[in-house]
Amino acid sequence: MKKVLLLFIAVVTLLSAAVPLACAGNIGNYSMYYGHARMFGKVISIDPGENIAIVYGSIAVQLPDYSWKTIRSKKFERVVPENNPAAKTLTDNVGKVVVIKGRLDAWQGQQEEYFTADVVEPQNYVIDTPSWYAFGKTISPTMIYKFNLNKVTDFVDVLAGLARAEGIAGGQPGGKPALSAVRNEFEKNFNLKWCVTRDRNAANEMNAGVGGWQVYEGYLGDNCYISSAQVIRKNIDKFMDSVTGGGPAPEKSGPAVMCARVYVTRGRNGRVERVTVSGALYDTVPGLVNAFKNPTNLNLETWRLEGWNERTADEMDGSLCWLSGTRVLVYDKGGNLVDRYFALHSYLTRDQFNETLNRSRDLIGEGGM
Repeated sequence: MKKVLLLFIAVVTLLSAAVPLACAGNIGNYSMYYGHARMFGKVISIDPGENIAIVYGSIAVQLPDYSWKTIRSKKFERVVPENNPAAKTLTDNVGKVVVIKGRLDAWQGQQEEYFTADVVEPQNYVIDTPSWYAFGKTISPTMIYKFNLNKVTDFVDVLAGLARAEGIAGGQPGGKPALSAVRNEFEKNFNLKWCVTRDRNAANEMNAGVGGWQVYEGYLGDNCYISSAQVIRKNIDKFMDSVTGGGPAPEKSGPAVMCARVYVTRGRNGRVERVTVSGALYDTVPGLVNAFKNPTNLNLETWRLEGWNERTADEMDGSLCWLSGTRVLVYDKGGNLVDRYFALHSYLTRDQFNETLNRSRDLIGEGGM
């Protein structure tokens, strides 16, 4: 009898210690619980209405053998303070780095986790979190399929690449696209990301965009943090409707995008002699996104366009177009400005732009392309 009792105690002890590891072998929406967990990271924001902090960093958990294992890195995590001191320390250290001790609850298949904080300790350390912008389709309020807007020209260049692959622009518009080319174009620029939102307002903005195109603002890690997602398709449509002719070309150079009307001048023989573009121009991603949000007082400029040929000039003539390229200034040896023009890299007419968004949206499913 004593041997049976000892065996029972040993089995119960083993099963109790192995709960996290045993659960990891199950399939389904199980809850994974770690009674001892630590997080080292930067406090990004506090949502007092939900009593939740978003912290960016790494998470380690204690295993049954009492060793520690890092299971997450570069992760934006929901942290729930268990007590007033933990809540106050989190609030007092927004933008700063802390160590958090507590417990971790996770749900497989949902990428949903909550870190319950018992103790929060400030640290003398710096974690950089550069601003991040992206454009994509919102699959759900917590999942997006997007491409990053690392520079302002990415907005036009990536969509123009999709348009070419889908047979909308370049080559034989209207022709049947090769699925492999379309898939390659998506895989080259797009990826799926789970996301957390700053607060209820950001969550509502994500809800409003489900199933369509949206601009995301925040920070990027293994998942992403959405501080704002105000811009959806109808905002971009309103922006395009608001574009009018621009003023003179300023003495500024560098990459930029334009949403502009294209005017072609032809000679007596009917051949194109000059192409002029006039409309809204932006040379930073924040500038473009802010124009989407509020399309008043747009930055309007007029440039001579270079980099076209007869076919592309005919296609753009008289149309509102999206253009990516570079403002170029030419100086003589004395430092005098003698020429200026916009060097074209890629373009889409408004009709091509809309068709690309419509067709690409329909190709993107719950798992991406």
